[in-house]
Amino acid sequence: MNKYSVGVARADIPNANGRVYPREVIEKFVEMFNGPMFGHMIGDENTEKHSYVIEKLHTDGGVLIADICTADNSKGLLLSDMIEKDAISFSAGCIGKAKAVDGVVHIEDATLISINACRKYGASISDEQNNS
Repeated sequence: MNKYSVGVARADIPNANGRVYPREVIEKFVEMFNGPMFGHMIGDENTEKHSYVIEKLHTDGGVLIADICTADNSKGLLLSDMIEKDAISFSAGCIGKAKAVDGVVHIEDATLISINACRKYGASISDEQNNS
């Protein structure tokens, strides 16, 4: 098991998916968090094993930070390796209200339901590791 602090969302700036999370929404995520919360890597078809646990959420300069601990299993080892290689990113999974303006989706109110780990575009992992 390894511990990491990972960036999840940046306030008031469009993310890679064209969404903008206001600082107030990000602060609400922190206030409402009653973890721990288990996580799986996006695209992992074997969800019997979690790959990480979100232990705490906090902000730093408008950035939502998740303190995570990778699981003590093959999925956790894979995630640790991907984090060390900067081959994975984390994002907020939420439900709520949003408004599109000029191709950018502005989140107006939301409830956090997950912190997602997703392989970065172009990053590769071995088939042996992926099938563990």
